[in-house]
Amino acid sequence: MNTIFKKVFFSIVLALTIIGCESDDNSTLTNNRGNEREQEIIPNTSGPVIDTNGNINLASLRRVNPNFNLANLNELGSSARDLTTDNQFKSITLEIVSVEGFEPSEFAKQNLIQFISDRLNKPDGVTIVEQTIPAPDVEEYTVQTVFEQVEAPNRTQFNTEDNLAVFIFFADRDDEQTEFSDRFSSVILGTAYLNTSFVIYESTLIRFTGNNTSDLERVEAGTLNHEFCHLLGLVNSEFTPEQEAHESQAENEDGELEGNRHCDVPFCLMEASARLARDMMNNVNVLQLDPLCIQDLRAIGGK
Repeated sequence: MNTIFKKVFFSIVLALTIIGCESDDNSTLTNNRGNEREQEIIPNTSGPVIDTNGNINLASLRRVNPNFNLANLNELGSSARDLTTDNQFKSITLEIVSVEGFEPSEFAKQNLIQFISDRLNKPDGVTIVEQTIPAPDVEEYTVQTVFEQVEAPNRTQFNTEDNLAVFIFFADRDDEQTEFSDRFSSVILGTAYLNTSFVIYESTLIRFTGNNTSDLERVEAGTLNHEFCHLLGLVNSEFTPEQEAHESQAENEDGELEGNRHCDVPFCLMEASARLARDMMNNVNVLQLDPLCIQDLRAIGGK
């Protein structure tokens, strides 16, 4: 049995500096032709969609959502070439599911559409499908609860023959590892966790920006684009290797420096943690990819 949610966690705790990004590497199952995968179907349909070890029960998933396409259940970054090129997929559908009252701004949505137009080859364009749902019965979110409680029962858009579907959830509560306090805060603003899935913690963005409209829209757009770029394999995934060294590093649990899937170029959209927070708040424009990240995307068929 395979474990679908194997986390590669990254966040920073600094006095009065708050942002984080979880980039979840879900290395599971066999991807046969880039759009199909195989997994043992567990016969018990009465159990949870995800067990305590992070294993997905496909039979239970089928019970919850019979239409769920396994092509949208792959490793983070594995659809990078499908996203950047028009070899198979000529268009993208963005399915945005939001808890009522936590919907993204029109500015952030249009900014992502423009980003896709600028960097990806999708001649048939981008479609947005939106739905609003009641607040899930959870106190805090993990990627497991996001998938089980939100994506599994509510996702309606999946890959078709020539259209690639991306699922985005705008959440009403914090990630479980977010902590606001008077002295220091550690905050997760978004998490990419499958090849076509990510979550934005909208309630956290609201608190982070003090609900200032212009700041919120800019940080919301930056976070949305940042997490989308993790679907593109940035930075330095096996699917989108860096052409020149620019991946930033952080200490792991053993105190050793290792790459953290973010960019070390100042003011890049893919900067890591605290520096990204500072730059998003201090710039009047939404951050963009630096030339090295753009070079990586072009190497796999992007613009």
